[in-house]
Amino acid sequence: MPRYQLRGRLLGVIAVASILALCGLWLARCFLPSDPVRQGLAAYARGNWEVASERARERLKAAGDDAAALRLLARASVRLGRDSSALAVYHRLGPDAMAPDDLCLLGIALTRNGNTRGVKVWEQARAAEPNHAETLFELTRAYSMSDRLADAEETGRRLAECPGWEGRAEAL
Repeated sequence: MPRYQLRGRLLGVIAVASILALCGLWLARCFLPSDPVRQGLAAYARGNWEVASERARERLKAAGDDAAALRLLARASVRLGRDSSALAVYHRLGPDAMAPDDLCLLGIALTRNGNTRGVKVWEQARAAEPNHAETLFELTRAYSMSDRLADAEETGRRLAECPGWEGRAEAL
């Protein structure tokens, strides 16, 4: 009989410890601040650009010079078609803090606003990362539209080598 009592007590202690651990996790989740930029990046990766934008703004209210939050806000703004806002944020971010993704999106915002500098920015992005698929796609389209056919052929060939972009390259 004492053996069964010991086993019962041990199971009781384990059950209570498990319940306390779960309550602690729940309380931590409810009361500890979470990182809005990390949440925004996850939303951006899912294509939920509105939530990404909201989380970036939330972070910028607390720390107005947070480069990661500025970058996230600029990227989400381009994806949402808020090009004027994106251009202002990219200006605030500065060229030294821009990755090839940022240069690609900046080029998109510029060209949608009628600024011919977009092609130059895409060329900078390609120089920084020669196989950046979205940049190659935008450059191929721009080169084709401006009768730079040799350049379009070269970027289109490179685009066709990028996994997942083969069909888009053929369509151009």
